[in-house]
Amino acid sequence: MKLKNYQTEALNSVNRYFSKSLTKGAEKAFQAIQPNLSYKIPSEHEALRNVPYVCVRIPTGGGKTLLAAHSISVIAKQFLEQEYPVTLWLVPSKTIKNQTAEALKNPRHPYRKALDDAFNREVMVIESEDFTLLRPQDFGSKSIVIVSTIQNFRIENQDGRKIYGFNEKLTPHFERLPSALNADLDKVTEADLQE
Repeated sequence: MKLKNYQTEALNSVNRYFSKSLTKGAEKAFQAIQPNLSYKIPSEHEALRNVPYVCVRIPTGGGKTLLAAHSISVIAKQFLEQEYPVTLWLVPSKTIKNQTAEALKNPRHPYRKALDDAFNREVMVIESEDFTLLRPQDFGSKSIVIVSTIQNFRIENQDGRKIYGFNEKLTPHFERLPSALNADLDKVTEADLQE
């Protein structure tokens, strides 16, 4: 699906912002792209001040989700300098999560086609509750898109949430970590499993 002119301009702005973020930092990159606006970080995200934070405004029905699909490759190449990124795609509700995941998994849908074209069809789309489907060998060999709701991460009480619990199927992901990195991770002990 060919992007409309305003969509291409928006994608080019995203490209310029992330490219400049590498050399100038997030705030100065934003000021270079939008000199008449001030760079504001919500107070609850102040600790992430150096992480690029930008909102692309597109009118209703303007193809925001299509642009998001195209943006993954732009950000992966311009900012992350990675061939196969991992993307956490957050949506506001379960209904939208199901619709978005379904579209991203459908090889004939324009969202998926954008990803397949960008990543040579090496794309894996999963919903957050299916995180155990991820294998260590998927990282770095596929572009991974994990679709979740914002509510999965906006909770005070994590009890009963599988996403926060121990899962031995994830053990292979941590077996080959460098020892320096491994030393900083919390270890699950037998006592933790008995609680």
